[in-house]
Amino acid sequence: LFPYTTLFRSGLTITNSQWSVQAVNWQSPGSAITGIVLRNLVVTTLSPSTGHALSFSYVNNSVIELCTVMFAYNNGISVSNSSQNSFINNTIMSTSANGDGIALVDSDHNVITGNTIGSAGSIIGFDGVFLIGSQYNYVGFNTILNPHNGVTLTRDTSNNRFAIRNWVGNNHISLRNLAGSDGLWFNDTSDYNMAFGNDATGAYENGMALFTSRGNYLQGNVFFANPQGGIFLNSLSTGPTADRNVVQQNYQIGRAHV
Repeated sequence: LFPYTTLFRSGLTITNSQWSVQAVNWQSPGSAITGIVLRNLVVTTLSPSTGHALSFSYVNNSVIELCTVMFAYNNGISVSNSSQNSFINNTIMSTSANGDGIALVDSDHNVITGNTIGSAGSIIGFDGVFLIGSQYNYVGFNTILNPHNGVTLTRDTSNNRFAIRNWVGNNHISLRNLAGSDGLWFNDTSDYNMAFGNDATGAYENGMALFTSRGNYLQGNVFFANPQGGIFLNSLSTGPTADRNVVQQNYQIGRAHV
């Protein structure tokens, strides 16, 4: 637990913990701290556990890189109310059914790139990357294996904050055919985002689903072996009309057996 403004931790192995590493200002809750670097950590959480493997809360201008999460009962990397951080070249092997690989809540201007989330022999219980009420983030060049959904953007219903103007590109996503799953899911007023050059396979439903969201640009994605289709745009009575979206030069290849 680190209530500091500058901290570096490297090369630790942490096993059977409730919270493996949590960066937060306990001395002044809600006040941001900066300059945290977590590098080359190997962590495993208890099952069941109340915490996440690696966690930033009100942390800015910091880095988590080259870390390995062997198992997280909740999220592999959990980020809330944190901005301008980088999450680079981490490996998250598996989570329980409750856990996302990397989850951002109300966090802006972060970079998530080069991460391997999931593996051929294990699962990510919930979503590979989950952005909730988070804006202006870069999610690119990640490999996401065996999650429920690959990358999900959605509104934070607790404060009505939208997931807008995020860039999601060049991610490789292979799902495990769970009911209701999609490779990419832009949901509930996730407006003006970009999905570019992703590939997704193994969804139960679509390569990409877009619900009640506007002004998104979907270009150059490749979706194959998803039984319902490539890209599914839908409007619901509970949200805005899914209009002003641009769908250009995407590819749908084949169908899977359900």
